[in-house]
Amino acid sequence: MPDIIKKREYKDYDEYTAHQIEKTADPDRRARLLQEFRFNEKVKYFKEKFQHFLDSGINFGQTVCLGARMGEEIEALLQLGADCYGVDLVPHPPHVREGDFQDLHFIEDGTIDTFYTNSLDHASDPEKVFSEASRCLKDGGTFILDYFHRHWEDHAASEIIEPIRFFFDNTEKLALITGGIVDTMSNPAWQLVFKKIENPIERDKIKNWSRIRWVGNGLGGGRV
Repeated sequence: MPDIIKKREYKDYDEYTAHQIEKTADPDRRARLLQEFRFNEKVKYFKEKFQHFLDSGINFGQTVCLGARMGEEIEALLQLGADCYGVDLVPHPPHVREGDFQDLHFIEDGTIDTFYTNSLDHASDPEKVFSEASRCLKDGGTFILDYFHRHWEDHAASEIIEPIRFFFDNTEKLALITGGIVDTMSNPAWQLVFKKIENPIERDKIKNWSRIRWVGNGLGGGRV
């Protein structure tokens, strides 16, 4: 979908994955992230974030974190009682397994309660991430996304340049139900929550409601 997604040019998919692995496996970066005070600070941040979602009624029963790197968000969810693991091209045992979030073939259809990621800008094809999340989620399951809009640097593999069209029209069976701008530990991000709705009539109704509510507040330029 070149008209609404800007993609970094790679010779092929192997070159894309090799680039991502090179960045993620950098030993100096991983050593910094694993410093106890840094790791614990991120766990605290994620624990507060996910507690808010728990309080709002989101089910973290079986949760998978996509592009989880060192697994700080997984540690936070485990402390909150979730059954959780992470997926990343570079594994970090015991909680982050080797896997590609654009190809979750190892997860059966309709078995996951919640997905979380803050790594969509690392995907070469964001549509595939949404397609796989839609396939794997249970009906009524949740996809929580922290998206760094206009975050185009050396590490980014794609940028959604027309987010309204993408998030409302190209997310498979997932309907945007809430969103807003949040401060993360690095840059401000759009925090978007999608719900899988199998019933197409109900899904379209919620999508239309969300479009009126969120687009009116300026998804593309400020508040979601």
